[in-house]
Amino acid sequence: MATSGMSSLNSGISTHPSPYKMKNMSNDAANALNKHAPVFTPTKNNNNATISSTPTKNSNVDNAACGEEICVAALWWSREMMQHDLHHSEVSAFENALREQLLRRCEGHWYPAEPLRGSGHRCVINDFSVDPLLVKAAEASRIRNISSRLPRAQLWLNPGSVKVKLENYPYPKSLYNAQDSQSSNSGASGSEDESEQ
Repeated sequence: MATSGMSSLNSGISTHPSPYKMKNMSNDAANALNKHAPVFTPTKNNNNATISSTPTKNSNVDNAACGEEICVAALWWSREMMQHDLHHSEVSAFENALREQLLRRCEGHWYPAEPLRGSGHRCVINDFSVDPLLVKAAEASRIRNISSRLPRAQLWLNPGSVKVKLENYPYPKSLYNAQDSQSSNSGASGSEDESEQ
């Protein structure tokens, strides 16, 4: 150990600045950062991009933007649910409650310009654990044992795309693709591999 290091250890306080402490910002840089602080959204390797606003929790723009994707996702979970002992009204109530829960989850996390951003947050899973979103929708519609009624699956809800991967299938299936629905106006589409051929 060097003697200068020993003296700083013995005194308990180092007189040398730590290389790990933040450097002081110039006033201009601090003012620019504070000016954009409420709307700052970091992006990868995009130094020249304009600073864009992250949608707020109370934004109505989000509701309109993600409506089709949410409807497709809620419909898929309700159709795939084992319904043999349920009344149609219970299934319908589950679908509506799930639609509301999905809308809440997507608020503030919907980025049409960067569809994969926030994908993990919007993902709905019924696998080793049940997504709390599915549990809340089941409780609201008074459906019990929701984890055993639904298939083991992961559903990704992204701007312009809804995909699901079932437990025993190696590849995700596309439930909705905005590009396909715009060209055919069908709403649901086949796999993306078919559309590329």
